Amino acid sequence: YKGMREAAIALLEEIRLQFPTLKIMLNRGYAAYPEIAKSVDMILAESTLVDFTTNSSQPVLFSDEIQQTYVAFHQQAREVNPKLKIFGLDYWDINDSKGVKELYRKQRELGYVPYFSSFSGFAQYGLGRSRCATHYYCAFRCET
Repeated sequence: YKGMREAAIALLEEIRLQFPTLKIMLNRGYAAYPEIAKSVDMILAESTLVDFTTNSSQPVLFSDEIQQTYVAFHQQAREVNPKLKIFGLDYWDINDSKGVKELYRKQRELGYVPYFSSFSGFAQYGLGRSRCATHYYCAFRCET
């Protein structure tokens, strides 16, 4: 919507001004990089390696091109705020230990603090594999 990007930037700048020691983590918000990077301490890089919205029964990796697009956004934000911490969050089959290890390696190589969850958590809370379900699940898990 018109003006939402500017409003989000202004809101985060005001929060930072009013609460300078508050730790702020942003989930996504790529349209506001790099302006927003100076107002946050952390970025949650959710679903930047793995495409969980496909109809496949198994998660699949994004193409290198898509992964590099996300990496470029994060690098741009770090140029503005070198202290910025980036926390990776992707979804994978936790029974695939080789795949999980490779994804951890990739996130660490990118300088992210890695974390992975499985699709099984969605079913536990009666949620499907839609993007909305994932955002709800992450928010729920982070708050508990």
